[in-house]
Amino acid sequence: MRSIEQAQMPPDHTLIDWLGTEGAASRSGVTHRSAPSRRRSSQHHNSSDDSDRLLLVMGGIVSYAFEAIQPWLAAVAVGVACGLVASSTEVVTHWLTDLKLGFCSANIWASKFLCCLHDPRTSNGGDAGEGCAAFVYWAEWWGTSSSWSALVSEMGIYIILTVSFAVLASWLCREYAPCASGSGIIEIKTILGGIRMNEYVTGRVLFIKCIGLCASVGSGMSLGKEGPFVHLGTCIGANVGKLFPKYRRDEGASRELMSAAAAAGVAVAFGSPIGGVLFSLEEVSYFFPHRTMIQALVAAVVSTLVMKGLDATHTGRAVLFSISYHHEFDEGASRELMSAAAAAGVAVAFGSPIGGVLFSLEEVSYFFPHRTY
Repeated sequence: MRSIEQAQMPPDHTLIDWLGTEGAASRSGVTHRSAPSRRRSSQHHNSSDDSDRLLLVMGGIVSYAFEAIQPWLAAVAVGVACGLVASSTEVVTHWLTDLKLGFCSANIWASKFLCCLHDPRTSNGGDAGEGCAAFVYWAEWWGTSSSWSALVSEMGIYIILTVSFAVLASWLCREYAPCASGSGIIEIKTILGGIRMNEYVTGRVLFIKCIGLCASVGSGMSLGKEGPFVHLGTCIGANVGKLFPKYRRDEGASRELMSAAAAAGVAVAFGSPIGGVLFSLEEVSYFFPHRTMIQALVAAVVSTLVMKGLDATHTGRAVLFSISYHHEFDEGASRELMSAAAAAGVAVAFGSPIGGVLFSLEEVSYFFPHRTY
C-alpha cells in the first residue's frame, strides 16, 4: 500500500507547474520573512515574556537564513559528490583497462601506472614499460615459454576480459536500471525542460551507470565519459536536493539545482568549470536565471577542485590532455601564426583554402611575408 506522500506525488511524464512553483517559492520566502513579525506582534499582545519573544525572533531569523543558504550548501555538496564520483570512476576505469594486460603483484587493485610509479627502472615517472617488475603480464603469470604461446594467451585473456566488461555493462543496464543506458543527455534536457521523469535520476540509476561506465570504457569500446557525466551529475543533483526542504517542495528550484549539477558533471569530465557552466547554459537547460549561473559556477569549481586535490591517478592534472610550452615566440612570429590561424578558420568555414589565404592577406594581416603565405 502506498504511503500518503507517494499518493500525493504527481505522476511521471507530466509537465511541472512552473508558475505554481515560482509562486510557492515566493510565498514561502514571504512567509519566512513575515513569520517573526507576526509572532512578535502576537507575543506583544498576549504575553510579556521577553525570553519567549526573543526565542521566536531568533527562530525566525535562523529559519530565514537557512532558507537563503540552502542553494549554496546544495551547490557545494553537489560539487564535492561529483568530484568524488569522477575520481572513483577514473581510478576504476584505468584499473579495468590495464587488467586486460596483466595485474600488479604489489597491489592487485593498482593500475599499471600506479604500480610502476615509484619503480626506478620505468621512464617518465611511472610510464610503465617493459622494465617494470611489479606489473605482471598474463603471459608471465601463465608461465608460457614460447613467444607464440605467450601471444595466444595474452590475446585470449584480453578478448575474454574485453567481452566480459562489455557484457557486464549491458546486463546491469538491462536487468537493474534500463534508464541508465546511453549518454542520458536527451533525457536530462527533457527533465530540465519541466517533464517529470524521476526514474532517470534515482540513486539506483546513479550507481548502475557508474559501474556500467567504468566497465564499458574499460572494455575499450569507442565511447567516452563526457556525455554520461552529464547524466551522473544530474542524478547527484536530484538526490542531493532531497536533503534540503527547499528542493523537496519546489520542483522549479530542483530543476535549477540539476542544471548546476549538470555543469559540475561536464566540469569534472573536461577539467573546465567555465566550460561546464556554458554547456549547461547552452545545451541542456531551458530555465537558467542569474542565480542558477552562479550556483552552477560554484558547483563546477568545487567539483574540479575536489578532483584536482584528490589526484586519484597521480598525474597532477584534471584534464585528459595538456600541453606544456617550452618555447616563446617573438612578436613577429606570433602575428604570422595568428594570420595563418585566421586563414585556416575561414577555409574551414567556407570550404575554400584559397579563399582563406586571400581573406587573411587582404582583410586581417598588415604584414604578410612569403613564408606566412
